Amino acid sequence: MYTKSAAVSAALLLGTSMGHAATTSSFVGDSTFNTQCNQGVSNTDCEAAVGEIRGGTAGLSGDWEVGVQNPPGTPLDVQQWAWVSGEAVSFSFAYDAMADSLSLSLKSQSASVTSSTMLAANAFDSIDTLFIRARSEDDNNTITLSNMVIDGTAIPDVGYVGGGSANANYLAVSDVDFADSWTLSGEVTAVFEGALPPQRSRLDVNFKIATVDVAPIPLPAAAWLMLGGLGLLGGAGLRRRA
Repeated sequence: MYTKSAAVSAALLLGTSMGHAATTSSFVGDSTFNTQCNQGVSNTDCEAAVGEIRGGTAGLSGDWEVGVQNPPGTPLDVQQWAWVSGEAVSFSFAYDAMADSLSLSLKSQSASVTSSTMLAANAFDSIDTLFIRARSEDDNNTITLSNMVIDGTAIPDVGYVGGGSANANYLAVSDVDFADSWTLSGEVTAVFEGALPPQRSRLDVNFKIATVDVAPIPLPAAAWLMLGGLGLLGGAGLRRRA
């Protein structure tokens, strides 16, 4: 289970039948990322593009829930999504090297949306890491990513139980050829109180494509078993939908 104060760091090398591999490491805090990115001054200088999934009101007050930012800042393309608390929604974050395009999609039994943007040719040639960031600012609200696979390689879950805007949980994914086509897929689940989730980045996930190396700190193998309890966060009432 993820908590507000737990700091988890680990490294895991995973091989696949496709011959690819992905190295993952976990850490806590935007300050850690910002320091690695630009000595704590800004978190945008090292980012080539960002995909974002966030809470919102499905179009009310100009709100949006799915967007791709290129360059980081204001998304060039945004989509609406009506969240259902506890529903596991399929997501895909993909780069098409032939078309020089980046897309972020959500899909449930009843709806499907895709946000996409064009990139400059060879935009990701120097990229070495994908940072997956989960954040919840409000107590008792949770957002989690599970069953994630990048180019055939399974990677650990990441999520956040809210309380305090200063913290976020990160999973760094490296040793992938980001200059070639790749796809990250999995499920995202938002658990929130009330009829609507918190708006904007009070409950969100970022996919940061960046040139930052975060040194992993090995953990005992048993620690990974603890991370597997993420599915319990929503309580016994959660139901998955294809």
